[in-house]
Amino acid sequence: MPRAPSSTKLGGRPQPRSDATIPEPSREGARRFDIVLLALALLLPLAVVAAMLSNGPSTGSGPAAGPIAVATTMTSPSIVPAPTMIEVSATPEPSAVPTPPPSEPPTPVRPPPTSAPVAPSAATGPAHAVRDFYDRVEAHDWDAAIARWSPSMQNRYPPDEWLVDRFRPTTRIDITSLRTLSIDRDAGRARVSVALVEYRRVGPSPRSFVGSWDLVRFDGRWVLDQPHF
Repeated sequence: MPRAPSSTKLGGRPQPRSDATIPEPSREGARRFDIVLLALALLLPLAVVAAMLSNGPSTGSGPAAGPIAVATTMTSPSIVPAPTMIEVSATPEPSAVPTPPPSEPPTPVRPPPTSAPVAPSAATGPAHAVRDFYDRVEAHDWDAAIARWSPSMQNRYPPDEWLVDRFRPTTRIDITSLRTLSIDRDAGRARVSVALVEYRRVGPSPRSFVGSWDLVRFDGRWVLDQPHF
């Protein structure tokens, strides 16, 4: 079959041939296409993981997503939710129990004062009479010393023998204890204890004596009536 004359030769536009083939892409275009496919292959898993993380952890049983979460955190930190901080309340230390101040002991109730016997005056009592007697003896004032004895004692104990001769060598008398033991104003009787040290020019010296005197009231004053040594 004869071929139709070319249109170029006839001076018209070239007409496309029906059997024309599609030209093959170039190597640069194929390389770009491969890069796009590789990028889609890499981004698709990341997009799936991001969608899973945004929807929350899966409740079903399945493989742990630890490595995927780590990879996602490294590539996109903003996707991983911040860890929940557990607030731990500190247990308060027990406060020290305040020690109550010691209570003051109750003030003892004092019993009402009882009427005590009136003590004799130091200048007029029976103890003073005993001290005055020994002062007169120490001074060798015999008359004043004899006057400190009751008439009954002077009769029973003659003063020249029992007083003057007895205490003539005495040089000093120290009274170390003097105390009224009893006193009866109605009966006019009293008892006084005495302890003394006597110093003498002769014989053993000093000498100590401990005893008591019975006294009676005579002419309104206390006089010595009976020694107990």
